[in-house]
Amino acid sequence: MKQLLGTGLLAFGLGHLAFGAVGLELELTDGTNTALIDSGGALHLTGAASGTATVNLAIGVFTFNGAVGNYSVNVSTGEGAPLLTQGSLDLNTLDTSSAGGGPLKIWWSENGITATNTGWQMILGGTLSTGAGGNVSYTAYEDNTNAFFGTQNTIATLGPLGSGIAAGITSGGVAVTLVPHSLSQLITLNGVGATNLSTDAAINPTPEPASVVLFGGVVLAIATAIRRKALNKG
Repeated sequence: MKQLLGTGLLAFGLGHLAFGAVGLELELTDGTNTALIDSGGALHLTGAASGTATVNLAIGVFTFNGAVGNYSVNVSTGEGAPLLTQGSLDLNTLDTSSAGGGPLKIWWSENGITATNTGWQMILGGTLSTGAGGNVSYTAYEDNTNAFFGTQNTIATLGPLGSGIAAGITSGGVAVTLVPHSLSQLITLNGVGATNLSTDAAINPTPEPASVVLFGGVVLAIATAIRRKALNKG
């Protein structure tokens, strides 16, 4: 029975894993000042941007702590493949603060994805404190040109959300026709006056119907084997 369970779940798991190298990049910019961690793990600072980065390419984890223009920013963990399966990204956790506000964009992007996902679920959870008219939004993109920060196809957008609890869940899909392709998360902050944002943004593929059927078949086969074994004992 253990052998059947292991074989069934292994078949299901292999159907969901995508193998191969991917690249990751993190960019924070206010339009003039930029901090970029490239796919090789190097930190590039432009204009009034400063800070430090920690990168573990082996597991797909980036961190940044510093300043971009008016904002102090801490990305405690940007997670991608292979820590997460290809086609999943997580900005966990993003903290920004500014006395004067203004625009700020935080990009987290993965390219080289060979999994042909067509649907994703997006989750945003956090809080925003800013002046009247200030807001934050979360958008995800898929790009068949495999470009970092590519915006060819919009998956979905959460927001804009004003001061208070800045959270939500949404789903979206695109027709992925080419591999490899890229996936990108974008947090867009428009601060008015003193602004503080603390949030987490995650995107994960939704199960494809064929995968659900496969998993259901595995479960049914295991249940049938258990029933037969019980009848034989009886």
